[in-house]
Amino acid sequence: RVRWLYGPLAPDHLRVASMNVRDEEDEWTVRREPLLTMLEGAGADVYHLQESGKGQRDLFEEPLAGSSGSERYITPDLQTIVNKSQLEQRNFGVEDMTHHLFREWYSCGYPIRGFFIQMLEKAGMNILLLNTHLDWRDNPEGRLRQTSQILTFLHSPDVGFQWDAAILTGDFNGIPEEPFYGEFQKAGWKSAMQEYHGREIPTYKMGDIKSGRSRHTDHGSPFCKTLDYIWYQGSLELESVGQIGTDAVDAHDLLFPSDHAGLVATWRIPAETRENEVPQLPKRFTLGLQGQDVYANKSWNGNVALRDAHTNTTADRREVTAIPVVAGKYILLLSGRAQMHATPSSWVRFAREGEETNTSSTRRQWTFTSVLAAPGTYVLQLGDFQLYSDWRGHLCVARAAECTNSQEVRRHFRIQRA
Repeated sequence: RVRWLYGPLAPDHLRVASMNVRDEEDEWTVRREPLLTMLEGAGADVYHLQESGKGQRDLFEEPLAGSSGSERYITPDLQTIVNKSQLEQRNFGVEDMTHHLFREWYSCGYPIRGFFIQMLEKAGMNILLLNTHLDWRDNPEGRLRQTSQILTFLHSPDVGFQWDAAILTGDFNGIPEEPFYGEFQKAGWKSAMQEYHGREIPTYKMGDIKSGRSRHTDHGSPFCKTLDYIWYQGSLELESVGQIGTDAVDAHDLLFPSDHAGLVATWRIPAETRENEVPQLPKRFTLGLQGQDVYANKSWNGNVALRDAHTNTTADRREVTAIPVVAGKYILLLSGRAQMHATPSSWVRFAREGEETNTSSTRRQWTFTSVLAAPGTYVLQLGDFQLYSDWRGHLCVARAAECTNSQEVRRHFRIQRA
C-alpha cells in the first residue's frame, strides 16, 4: 500500500482522484459514509468514478462538487465529477465535455462502457481529463482494442479540439504485463505510480493479506493485482501520487470503502505556462500588499495609500471593482465611481471618469501579472510601470529597474474577496 499524503492545493496545482466504488454491492449501507468521507478528504478538483450506479450519481456529486444532475455520466456506471468552483478559484477554466463509447457491446444491450472527456484550461493551456473502465472479462485482446480506440480518438484530427496535456484514469481491469499497458507506453504515456514510486502497486482486491479473507464478494485474493492506473502525457509536472481507501471500515481488515483502492495524483502547471496566466478576478475585492495586513484605500486628498486595518474601517472605500477592458486589462473602480490611475508625477490616485487628472484611458488599464515565486500574488502593471508602496505607505508607479521600486516584495499584491 502506498498511502496518499493529504495536503493543500497551491494555485498552480491540479489534483485528480480515480476509484472504482463498487456500485451498491458489498454491504453498501456500511461502506457508504466511510467512502464519501474518504473521497471528500482527497480534496480533488476532479473525481473519476467507475461502477457508480445511477442511483448514486447525486450522492457523490453533491458533496464532492456542490452540484447535482450533471451530464458527466456514461451508462451504466462511469461518472466524472468536476469541482468547478474550486477550479475557478485557482483560475482554471472548465471547458467542453464529451464522451465516446467503445464499439463492443454486452449481450444485455449496454456498450462495454467507453471514456468520458472533460477539457480544462489554464493560462492558454488545454488539459484533457479522461475517465474510462475497460472490459472486465478475461479478454486482454479486447482491452488492447479499447486502448487503441482511446489513442486513435485522441490523436485524430476529427476530434475537433487541441490539447497540450492529458490525464487518463480508471479501472483498466488488466495487469501491467498485458499488451494494453505497453501500448500506452509506446504512445508516450506515463503511469503516475510507476514514475513516482518506480513500480506499480496492487489496487485489487481489498481484504486481509495475512488470512486471505475479505467481505468483498468478487473473486480474487487481497492485494493480488494492479488493475487501476493514472496515465498522463504532455506538459505537466507530477508532484505526488498515492492510494486512498486502503484502511478498512471494520476491525478485522475485511471490509473496505470499496473492493478497489483509489488513486490520487497532483500535478503542477509548468512555470512557462503560468507566466501567461490572467487571473479570474472576483467582482469586488480588497487589494493588500504581500506580508502585511494592509489595504489600498482612498485618503482624504485623493491619493491612494496603504493603511492599517483599524484606520480604514469604511468598507466601501476599500472594495475595488475590476472592469475588463481588453484581454488581461482592467479599469479599477472604488465604490463603482472613482477610477484608480497614475498622475504624471507617478502618484496613484482615484478620480472620477472625465476629471482633468484622469483623461487618458491607457493610464487607467491595469494588468495583473502572476508572481511565480509567491503563488496567489500579482504584480500590477500600468503599461511599463509597476505599482508599489513607498516608505510613507503611498501607492506609486515606477519602472521595475528604478531605485524607488527595487524591493521585489513591495510589488507583490494579493487579491482578497470583499
